[in-house]
Amino acid sequence: MLILILLLLFCVGSNASDSEEVLSEKGISIGVTGTAEINSEQLGCMKGEAYNICFGKGQCKGVDQFLGIPYAKKPERFAKPEKYEGKFDCESRTFSKRPPACMQYVPESGFDVVNPAAKIWVPEEVSEDCLFLNVWSPKTTKDGGHPVMVWIFGGGFFSGSASLDVYDGRILAAVEDVTVASMQYRVGAFGFLYKPPDILGNMGLQDQQLALEWIKTHISDFGGDSNQITIFGESAGSASVGFHYLNPTSREYFKRAIMESASPFNRWALSTKSQAEEVGRAFTKACNCSYKDSNNGKEVDCLKKLTEDQVVGCYWDLSTAASLRRGQRLAQMHGKEAWSSEFLDGSAQYFDVEMRPVLDDAFLQDCPNALLKNIEKTGRAPEMLIGNVDKEGMYWLFYGLSLKGVSFLNDDGTLNLPTMDELTGNSFNYQELIETRFVSVGHLVDELTKLVTERYGLSTPDPIESNTKFLNKFDHISGDMDFTCGTLLFAKALSTMQNSKIWFFDFMHKTENNELPAWTGAMHGYEIEYVFGMPFSAEFRKKYYGFTDAEMALSQRVMKYWANFARAGDPNGENAGGVSWSNFAPNNENYLEIKLKSDVMKKNLRKKGCGIWNTQFPNKVKEYLKRHGHGVDDKCPYLEKNVTVVEPLSDYVMGEGSGQYFDVEWRPVMDAAFVEDCRLIIIDEIEESRSGPQNSNCQCGRMRHAWALL
Repeated sequence: MLILILLLLFCVGSNASDSEEVLSEKGISIGVTGTAEINSEQLGCMKGEAYNICFGKGQCKGVDQFLGIPYAKKPERFAKPEKYEGKFDCESRTFSKRPPACMQYVPESGFDVVNPAAKIWVPEEVSEDCLFLNVWSPKTTKDGGHPVMVWIFGGGFFSGSASLDVYDGRILAAVEDVTVASMQYRVGAFGFLYKPPDILGNMGLQDQQLALEWIKTHISDFGGDSNQITIFGESAGSASVGFHYLNPTSREYFKRAIMESASPFNRWALSTKSQAEEVGRAFTKACNCSYKDSNNGKEVDCLKKLTEDQVVGCYWDLSTAASLRRGQRLAQMHGKEAWSSEFLDGSAQYFDVEMRPVLDDAFLQDCPNALLKNIEKTGRAPEMLIGNVDKEGMYWLFYGLSLKGVSFLNDDGTLNLPTMDELTGNSFNYQELIETRFVSVGHLVDELTKLVTERYGLSTPDPIESNTKFLNKFDHISGDMDFTCGTLLFAKALSTMQNSKIWFFDFMHKTENNELPAWTGAMHGYEIEYVFGMPFSAEFRKKYYGFTDAEMALSQRVMKYWANFARAGDPNGENAGGVSWSNFAPNNENYLEIKLKSDVMKKNLRKKGCGIWNTQFPNKVKEYLKRHGHGVDDKCPYLEKNVTVVEPLSDYVMGEGSGQYFDVEWRPVMDAAFVEDCRLIIIDEIEESRSGPQNSNCQCGRMRHAWALL
């Protein structure tokens, strides 16, 4: 019945039984029908590909696809993007190939490339010459053009690609009669290194902004309505959407916004200039490009001469350094000479982002709270659809929890649920687990880590009731801390603005056949396949995993919600989910729980957990600072405030000022044990010669965390 309803939405007149069979067994078929071509005075002649998107027997829609359109010149390393000014010629160029991802680490073996649900996040090609965008537009004509939806991918500001299969815009464009676009932008040090006065950070955000300007200017040539542009993104892409919401220039290029699983208020999303500059110094040292006179230009020249792979390698040295610094702070906290744990491998925080957008007084001219007030003064607050998934933290625990004797990920693509014997074999101290893995290094004092431990109902030596309850508890902690509560806080701030219209969601469904165990739930990033209609894609189903008929119907509802919002600023409307989606308001925190078979309105998402991170914890930080004679600067209330001295990251990075980069064979590190093994070796090297980790068999200097989703 659900599939019949689905068909009637866009296949009026079809034979229900025939079409139902096609959908349930094959999904939507996509076939090339020829060449798509546009001619524009500004762009010249552009040739793409024309597709037929067929939903059922004889029911098809045309979509034109243009891939790899340059919106900027080949970027100069660490510089602002420059607008592409050339015209195109249909005789010499066809826009039919997905553009490469911007330069980043790409795994070549192991769980990330074997497990289908992990593999969907792995880019196939990377390059420093990457500033291209994609457009998919229906062939149908519409007065004024089709609503436009512009996707910004996630990846922790250090990875990700607009060219992933899961971001294919053809089905969304065809089913919902919208124009879809996406762009590549620089990530990692290429996009977010801050080293003034020469390298000023936020290059990745500037890339996005230039792409948005291009789309605003030219999308009408593709049948899109330049006055009906909605930007949408997930995780770091969602935080990016939030930053564009805050930027007055960016706001000229869109009308509405959709944010999935992050905001500028998440602790990993934004740095102060001093924080970003220290990370830049550490990065420069990791590349062996440090000089006593850092302003003589030699350092930047050295960084620009590095190969692409060397720049990527230096970036991951920062993770090793951060773990060493954290271990030192934990040792000091407990009066030890060196940090160690009976049940944890290594001292690494379970998840962090070393390079991120910076409060630079240019792209971000003030603190987010002040920028929101400025929006209210202008009288135009773009409508916002915003929300999270059910298990935001679970994915990161597989990579970063690092319990002794417990392995989650296998090279054959399987995922382990730790047994009760494995868990109870460890002598857990819950506060030690909280302080080692979760709380920021600047908050490592007893009363803060104790507050988190107690508020989440953890008490040593309480026994572990079950393995799934144990993981769900730490999913709540990590998900609340790093994703859900920051997103909710941003929604609350927006909802207090006059004339604002906010809709909030919580996506609950785990894809049944994605080769992840049922206990993993609806994890970070896995609503995206429903937003882009992948349950209907025969190509995606064949390459990765299949979907049930009910999941097809769920995808149709999600696409309808998102497209309704892009059309009218309200997810309700024609053929939505059968439930009235109420606004999120300051004193009425409504949200839609999106489930497999029915959607339900609820209130006060994660009220207890987010009460900890959005109210109790920051209040305790202020109390601590005042009690110890420190002033509290409330200028940027949503940025973390350290309560203890955080030593410079560069103090824990190996490197010399020789300008000579040492090439090292390196491999990804999947757990924190590797870091701890390396720590003692690195200390010995520091004492002996300062020669750097290139002489170490453990190859310590190339550590990474779960890189794909954020």
